[in-house]
Amino acid sequence: MHTFHNRHFIVVTLLILGTYCSTSSTFATPQLLPEVTRIQLDNGLVILMAPHPEVPLISISAVLRGGTLADPDGKEGLAGLTADLLRKGTEKYTAEQLANLVDSNGAIVTNGVDRDSTGVYLEFLSKDTETAVDLLGELLIRPTFPEAEIAKTKIRQVDGILAAKEDPRYVISRYFSSFLYEKHPYGRPGSGTETSIPKLTRQDVVDFHTQHYGPDRMILAISGDFDPTSMETLIKHIFGGWRNAQSPLPQAEPGLAATTRRVLLVDKPGATQTYFYIGNLGVAHNYPDRVVLDTVQTLFGGRFTSMLNTALRIESGLTYGARNVINQPMYPGENAIFSYTETSTTKDAVDMALGVLEELRTKPFSAAQLESARSYIRGQLPPTLESSGSIASKIAELELYRLGLDEINGYLAKLDKVTVENTRSVISEVYPASETLVMVFIGDAEQIRDVVAAYGPLTEKKISDPGF
Repeated sequence: MHTFHNRHFIVVTLLILGTYCSTSSTFATPQLLPEVTRIQLDNGLVILMAPHPEVPLISISAVLRGGTLADPDGKEGLAGLTADLLRKGTEKYTAEQLANLVDSNGAIVTNGVDRDSTGVYLEFLSKDTETAVDLLGELLIRPTFPEAEIAKTKIRQVDGILAAKEDPRYVISRYFSSFLYEKHPYGRPGSGTETSIPKLTRQDVVDFHTQHYGPDRMILAISGDFDPTSMETLIKHIFGGWRNAQSPLPQAEPGLAATTRRVLLVDKPGATQTYFYIGNLGVAHNYPDRVVLDTVQTLFGGRFTSMLNTALRIESGLTYGARNVINQPMYPGENAIFSYTETSTTKDAVDMALGVLEELRTKPFSAAQLESARSYIRGQLPPTLESSGSIASKIAELELYRLGLDEINGYLAKLDKVTVENTRSVISEVYPASETLVMVFIGDAEQIRDVVAAYGPLTEKKISDPGF
C-alpha cells in the first residue's frame, strides 16, 4: 500500500462522529491506540489528546481544514507559500531566532500542505512543553511574513519546480492530475508553477492567512508524555483568543471521470526513458469498502511481489518498478499505474501494464492470493501506530475526514472477511476500463510520438512549457 501523497491507514476514535461541543469525552481503543480525549473549545478549535508516556517526547499535529483547494485561480501555490512562511518570522521571533529556538530545544518543526489541509508538526521533549506550545501559537496566529523571506522562499520554490522537471518521476503525477481533472480545482498544481509563484505578493499571503487560518478550522492532535489537564489549560491560554477564519471553508463538486481515452505526451528532448501514468478517477477518502480496496491494491500494485511489479520488473526486466498509486482526498482522487522504461521498450512496457490491468479486471483472485495480501497488510498496519508522531498525525487525519471507530478497530476483522466476490465488485467500481484510460507520458517525443499516439487522441506539450 502506498502513502500522497497517497493512502493512509486511519486511526479512528469514537467521538469523532459525536456532537461537537465544549465538553470533553474519553474513550478507549484497546487494539491500537492509547486512550484519546476529544475537546472542542468555544472558538471551534478541536483538541485530541492521546497520552503515550513510554518515551519523554510529545508530538503535535496542528491541522487546518482547507489546503490547496483554497488557492484562487491564477494564484496556485498560495497555500503552500503561506505555510512555508510561518517559520520565517513572527511578532516575537525573527526567522533566525525561530531556528535557534527549535535547535536549542532539540525540537523538530515541519509543515506541509495538501488538497484538503495545511499542517504544522512539532516534536519536542516533554520538559519543553510550554515553550513548544507557545511557539506553535506564534507560528499559527502571529506570523509576520517579512518581504525578504517571501522573496527568498519564492525563488527557492521556483527553483524546486524547475529542478523537479529534470527528473520526470517527481512531476508526472502533477501532469496527470492536470490532464485528468482539467478545470476542476484538484487539477491545479498545489505546488504552484514557475509562473504563478513569482506573481504572489505579501498582501496575497496576509489575506490568505486572514481568510483561511483560524481556530474554527484547527485540529490539534497531541500524543506522547504529557498531563492532559495541564495540556488543555495551556492550549486554552494560547489559542483561546484566536479569531476565526474570515472566509468559508472551500468546497468543490466531485470531479468527473474520463469516459473516453485521452493521451498526453510531454516532450523531454534527449530523454532516455519514458515515464508513464495511466488511470482515471478513483474514490474519495470515505470510500466504504476501503479494506477491500487495500487488499486489491496490495495484490495489483502495492508491494514488490504485486502483479504489476512482477510482470514489468521481476519477470520481464522492463523497469525498476511499477506500482498502483491511489489518492483518496476529500473528493474522489486518482487511481493510476505508474512506471518507467527505456525509450526503446515504451510500447512493450505500456502494453504489458495494460495487460495486467485487464487481467485484474477479468480474472478473479485465488484464495491463496487473498491470504497473501491479508498477511502482508497484517504486518504493515501495527508499525504505523507505534510512535507518538504517527498517532498524532493519524488521529488528526481521522478528525479531518470524520471517519468512525470501525475504520481501524474493526479493520483486521473486516480484512478477514474479504472475499473473492467483494474484490470483484470493488475492482469493477474503482479500476477503469481500458477504453476510459487517461494516459500521460514524459519522454523524447521524436522517439515515442508514434507509439503513444496509437493509444488514443493525442495532446502534446513541452516539459519546458510553464506549468503542468
